[in-house]
Amino acid sequence: MIKESDSTPKVSEASGGYLIGLAQGQPSPEEQLAFLAKLQRIFEEGEFTATYKFALLVALTELAVERGGDDNRALPLQIRWIAEKFAELYWPQTIEYSTGAVGSTPALLAQNLGATARLVSVLTNLRRSSGASTIAAAKRSGQWDAALREIAHTVRAQPLKYLQNVGGTTVPFLYQFAEEPGWIELRPGVASNLRKFQGCTSPRCTVTSSPRAASST
Repeated sequence: MIKESDSTPKVSEASGGYLIGLAQGQPSPEEQLAFLAKLQRIFEEGEFTATYKFALLVALTELAVERGGDDNRALPLQIRWIAEKFAELYWPQTIEYSTGAVGSTPALLAQNLGATARLVSVLTNLRRSSGASTIAAAKRSGQWDAALREIAHTVRAQPLKYLQNVGGTTVPFLYQFAEEPGWIELRPGVASNLRKFQGCTSPRCTVTSSPRAASST
């Protein structure tokens, strides 16, 4: 169950002995470079077909910008907030398109099978049942909360579970699930790195071998 409260949950101790608020300062150039190298591994070795992994990176980055800081602290995030970012990202895919040919019927763009199709289906049903033409109008509708719960469930079961699987192993360098249901915790320094390297949450990002380059980005 996703709670409406924005209060910070109790989060278990992370690997390496980190706790919320104990790690201060900014990530070092070496730590920044190691973060970018791991992020690049996700793009090179992670499985992105028919998943929301790229959208999850975008959502986490936007939340780090909005709610995080440029220090080494961990950042608790409600999965509901992540789900809302997904709704905003995928809402344009609920628009029906037409080829313009005589006799053609407007239709949704074809989706991959699996989780992607599920999320777009939830948003399409929301659009039709609420009559909303924009995501802002959809958020004001009576159907919004139920749709967001469905999206949050899918986000937790799919991309949050699998994003950090790289090369057949789990590399949990971005976040961990919190003890409080409905929350995750970005690990110490991750929010700062996501804020600093916003442009690198895409496969086009490449990592240099110089720590000085990371510190000057």
